[in-house]
Parts: sequence; structure tokens; C-alpha cells
Amino acid sequence: MQIRTLTGYILLVIGLSMMLSSFLFWKDIAPFIIEPTPTAIIMPVATRMIIVQVTSTPKPTPIMVISTATIEPTHTEITIPTETVEPTLTPIQEYVIVTSTPVPENVITIAALASHATKIAETVGTYTPVPPNLVTPIIVVPTHQHGNEATLTHRQNEATAIVFLYGESTATPFNVWTATPTFTAKPKKTPTFTSTPLPTKTPKPSPTNTPTATITPVFILLTDREVATPWLEKEVEPTPTTESIPAVLVGKIAFLSNRSGGPTPLRKPLVYVIDPDGSNLGVLTNSTPYYTALARESYSADQRFRTFVRSVPRLWRPDKKHDDDRWRRWPDVPVIFFYDYFYNAEEQITHFGTGFAWDPVWSPTREQIAFVANESKDDEIWIVNRDGSGLQRLTETNEEYNAREIGKDTFIPEVNGRPSWSHDGNQIVFWSNRTRNRQIWVMNADGSNLYSLSTTSHDDWDPVWIKYTDPPREN
Repeated sequence: MQIRTLTGYILLVIGLSMMLSSFLFWKDIAPFIIEPTPTAIIMPVATRMIIVQVTSTPKPTPIMVISTATIEPTHTEITIPTETVEPTLTPIQEYVIVTSTPVPENVITIAALASHATKIAETVGTYTPVPPNLVTPIIVVPTHQHGNEATLTHRQNEATAIVFLYGESTATPFNVWTATPTFTAKPKKTPTFTSTPLPTKTPKPSPTNTPTATITPVFILLTDREVATPWLEKEVEPTPTTESIPAVLVGKIAFLSNRSGGPTPLRKPLVYVIDPDGSNLGVLTNSTPYYTALARESYSADQRFRTFVRSVPRLWRPDKKHDDDRWRRWPDVPVIFFYDYFYNAEEQITHFGTGFAWDPVWSPTREQIAFVANESKDDEIWIVNRDGSGLQRLTETNEEYNAREIGKDTFIPEVNGRPSWSHDGNQIVFWSNRTRNRQIWVMNADGSNLYSLSTTSHDDWDPVWIKYTDPPREN
């Protein structure tokens, strides 16, 4: 019994010695902290991908402190901080741009590249996988702005056709990069010049009273008189030209007149212009537009048709009371024709029994022709359709006056001539000597509402109601 008790005390002393030694050993060693392995987080940012590393707050491992004051050990826990620290995003590297491998040109090149890759794999090993931060850029060129609405419509139709044939386009990847080229202008060399003195010239004095060129007006208004100051034009025969008629003359009535006097008033009369209501009387400074408008009168508005005069033979037969009833041929007489430039065909329009026809002019609004004929024994204004229908006489001579005055020395037969349509085809201007002088008259297209534009005792004739600016076509 004593032996057992002694043995127990010995074991107790040994145990206490070991515990004391352990305490003295551990108190000289500093505590250490075990940090968790950092976790890598990949986060996409805009069109680039950045790899960041998040470091958490260290948590110290609890350390057992052995107390020497008492035999029984006491456990003391170290408090772990509970504060939450926001993770910081720290980029570790940028993208590395790698250009695409060129596409082999042919099968032989493909076979050579495959054999080379196999040899490398057998001797060195397979290729290392491409890291995630190696990218091949996709360069997108900005779409040009549309020049106009037609271009926009064309591109929309083109895009619709592409979708119909090949399907919808692949969605744009997140790593698309739009290249914006920048150019650095090279400095230009500034040339140097050596000035050479020029010889000096003595300036000549400028002449005084230098004439200045002035623009000649198309016509001159006669505001306070009805007769222009006499002057002589150049001795040039007026002829129609291929030049356009001045637009300022459209709507006016131009006519010839001897009211200006001069040495040869009838051989070289001046050209006057007047509005249809009798206002704004003027005189042309150049007669060429008048003769161009006069030549344009025989054409239709679109210049497809042209009317003209041609002399044709006429047959007649004597009265039945004579034994000879054979047809006889009269001398050629003037009749009205028209020519169709579209079909290159012509056709006769008038077929009078005994009268002549001349001075045809084409209506600007209808296929109708006004002309002069003496079928009634006097020169009258007539109208007819292109197909020969609708023949109508518009003027009537005073036959009672003619019957009474004929044979006298003072007798002047009534004559009407040179008709011209208004721009709307509703009126006709012509000249007539029904007042003993040739004067300008206007009437409706049916012969009504007749009035005169002439107020002098001089002769006015051959009026033209100007309605076109284009010259007559070249036949």
C-alpha cells in the first residue's frame, strides 16, 4: 500500500514537471495567423475583362494560454473583429492583343502547317492553352451617314435582302473595339523665295470721258406719246433666229407700224408692242424677236404639228347648159396643209370651191387653225379643225358699203389679215382696214367682242400675240 502511494506521488511530480516545461516552451513562441487562400474573381468591365484579387480580413487562430498561478489550466479566447471590409478591385494586367493567324492560301500550305504542328507536339509537347487575357481584336468601322433619303431606302432594302438570303446577323461580341485612326500631319517645308525686282514702267494717263457699256433694253416704253422718235436700224434683213424670245415679251402683242415716219416707213417699219388692254405701248430696240415669234406661229404648242400653205391644182366643170361638160383644170391655188412630225405625214385641210387660203396659225390650246380666205369674195378670218371639220368664218365685210362704193376712185375694199391666237386660245388678234387705215383689232375666238388697239391715223399691221419663248424647230 505504501509502495503504491509512493509511486503515485512520483508520477504526479513527473507530470507537473512536464507541464511546467511545456509552459516555459510555449510562452516564448509568438502566435501566428493562418490566412485563407485568395480567391480570384473575373469581372467583365465594359468591353474589357479585368482580373482582380480580393483579400479578406485576417482571422487569428485562438491560442491557449497556460497560467502558472494555479495547477488547473484556464482557457482565454481572443476576440475576432467583426468589421466588414469592402473588397478592393485591383487590376492585375491588361489585355494582350494577338492578331489572327493568316488563312492558308492553299491545301499544300495547310498540309505543311499541320505536319509542322505534329512534329512540335511529338518532340516538345502540346501547345499551352491560350490564357484568357489573350484576345484578337474585332475592328468595326463606323457606318457612314446617309447622303439622302434615296440612299437610306436603298441600304434598308439591301439589309432586308441579306437577312432574307443568309439569316440574321450574329450578335456583336462584348469585346468589339471601334478603331479611331489618328493622323499626325507631317510638317511642311516652307519654301523660300528670293524676290527679284521688276522693272518699273511709267504709268500712262488714262483717257478722259471713257464710254461705259450699257445694256440695251428689249423695248422702250412710250409713256407720253404714241409715236417713237424716228431712227434708222442697221441695213440688215430681219430673219427668224434660233435664239429664245425674251420672256418679258410673253403676253404682249407685237406689230409693225409706220407711225414713226422716216424716209422709208413702209419698207423698214419699226416693231411696236402693246398689252391686250391697250396699255404699255412701246417700241422694240431689236426686231429679231418679232420675226422669231412670227415664224413660231405656224407650229403647235409642242411643235409636233406645223401648218403651211401649198398651191395645188383645182378641177372644175362648166355649167350643164353647155354641151361641153368635161372637167377643166384651173391654175394652182393656195390651200392649207398640216405636217405631223411624229408620223412624218402631211394632209390637206381646206377644200374651198373658188376661194384661196393663206396665213395659217396654230392654236396653243386646241388642234385648230386660224387663217385668211377669200371664199366669200372678201379677205376674212376663218378657223378650222385639223381634220377639216368646224370650218367657220369669224369676220364679216360690210357688203352694202362695198356695193355702194365699188367703182369709185376713193373706194378701198375691206381687208382682214394676219390672225394670231392669244396664249389661252380664247382670243384672236388681226389687222383690218375697216376704218380706211390698217389697224390692230382683237376679238373672241367665236368672232364676238370686237375692239381696236390702234388710236392713230397711221398704219398698224401684221400683229403677233407672243405666247412662247422657244424658237421654231429646225425642219
